[in-house]
Amino acid sequence: MLQKIREHFLKKRLNKFFNAFPNMDGKSILDLGGYDGWYMDFIKRACPNLKITIADHDKNGLDIARKKGYDIVLLDGAKKLPFENNQFDIVFCNSVIEHVTTPKDEIWNLTSGIEFKKRSFIIQKHFANEIMRISKSYFVQTPNKKFFLEHHTWLPFIQFIPRKTLVKVLRFTNKFWIKKTAPDWNLLTGVEIQEMFSDAKILKEKFIFMNKSLIAYRK
Repeated sequence: MLQKIREHFLKKRLNKFFNAFPNMDGKSILDLGGYDGWYMDFIKRACPNLKITIADHDKNGLDIARKKGYDIVLLDGAKKLPFENNQFDIVFCNSVIEHVTTPKDEIWNLTSGIEFKKRSFIIQKHFANEIMRISKSYFVQTPNKKFFLEHHTWLPFIQFIPRKTLVKVLRFTNKFWIKKTAPDWNLLTGVEIQEMFSDAKILKEKFIFMNKSLIAYRK
């Protein structure tokens, strides 16, 4: 059942991507935070004549991507992405920007929601600026904070509880719950994603008449 739901939203997101960029033949695409390129696998089937680069901090994922034939770039955590201005025709970034927050070794001990939100938003805004810098066009998806089911935990409304309580809950649920996660995500609203990508149009993915996720894109 969960697999069918995932495939349903995968197809809908791909349709939005192809509608946004109908003429991609020969284009260069960077999958930013793309792990092993699994999303690009679907895109390349429809548009085989693409120049695809996968960038991620995960060496194992990139090794798989390289074996598939993709160009790869290992990210080292530097604030500036290792690419030139307008280097790529399209930057594709799927469910990544919400994780671009404070250093990972601070995540479990940083229990002030105000401090975490403030610092994370600054880092995310810089990441958005970098995406706009290196791309001619972009397609950035992120879960909608206002959706009732939190994407990383599959727990309802947990994103709205105080961060101090959230950290305690995740320490407990990670012992047995099917969806384990670290509290490194700073979910964004439509207003916030528009603020980060000021020249973008915002698409909304719906589920039962609610906005499940948000997509900022620039043609």
